[in-house]
Amino acid sequence: LRWNFLLQSLEDLHKNLGQLGSCLLVIQGEYEIVLRDHIQKWNITQVTLDAEMEPFYKEMEANIQRLGAELGFEVLSLVSHSLYNTQRILDLNGGSPPLTYKRFLHILSLLGDPEVPVRNVTAEDFQRCRAPDPGLAECYRVPLPVDLKISPESLSPWRGGETEGLQRLERHLTDQGWVTSFTKPRTVPNSLLPSTTGLSPYFSMGCLSV
Repeated sequence: LRWNFLLQSLEDLHKNLGQLGSCLLVIQGEYEIVLRDHIQKWNITQVTLDAEMEPFYKEMEANIQRLGAELGFEVLSLVSHSLYNTQRILDLNGGSPPLTYKRFLHILSLLGDPEVPVRNVTAEDFQRCRAPDPGLAECYRVPLPVDLKISPESLSPWRGGETEGLQRLERHLTDQGWVTSFTKPRTVPNSLLPSTTGLSPYFSMGCLSV
């Protein structure tokens, strides 16, 4: 289910970029090998990453920083999964995560309001970018489930992608009964609908931002 959701999300991103005059290229392989093979070949000068807290991804980020110094490209690690920089929360709490909701809110009060949302990208942002040749775009297209030997039976009723995520969000917000009865936190262990204490896959998989 997770793989299908991710592939659908990538395909939706590809279509949305196409409407702006760009496209999504998907390179498969070990990240160090991929970077070494494509940095000079494509004249890449900057690589951006989502800032992570998990040890595995922090090690990967450190390796990419090392490659950047070796191969001569800039590495930007940007906070994009959360409203606040998680590392700042840890620093303000003496290096450990706050263990109570009250303490968590106190730390956030020290940080102040989160940054305002950035604007959406437009076709003007891609005017200086040259679209890849059709052959290159086909070579690095978004894989199909069959390409990754994923069974069609693993398809989920929750389709991935920003477009679907925004439509679902809009339906929720126009449902006055849902809006007025929303509470946090609430856990219903046997509910057929997603719990308000769980993170929507549209957030966790990067389809929507906060």
